[in-house]
Amino acid sequence: MRVVQVDRATAWARVNAEETRRIVAREVGASEEAAGVAYGADVHLKLGLSLDPGQVAAIAHFKDLLAWGFLENDFDVDAWVDGRPIDSRQEAVAAE
Repeated sequence: MRVVQVDRATAWARVNAEETRRIVAREVGASEEAAGVAYGADVHLKLGLSLDPGQVAAIAHFKDLLAWGFLENDFDVDAWVDGRPIDSRQEAVAAE
């Protein structure tokens, strides 16, 4: 299950701060210094999957910005979010 793979990558990032910063910088096409300023020195602690209400609200805010000429149709973010994969992560881990 991909959610479990992301959880493993999140756990790896938490204990590999320097390498995580290098990877993030490379992925966004920025220097490590610029990525550090943009994402913070603790970026290795900010990675992972969550449907925390604050994060869903941030997605909704970003969607609202995209509605200004980038989205053909508006949609309800709360109805669009499907938490089943994240909710079932414990089942997948237990089955391994």
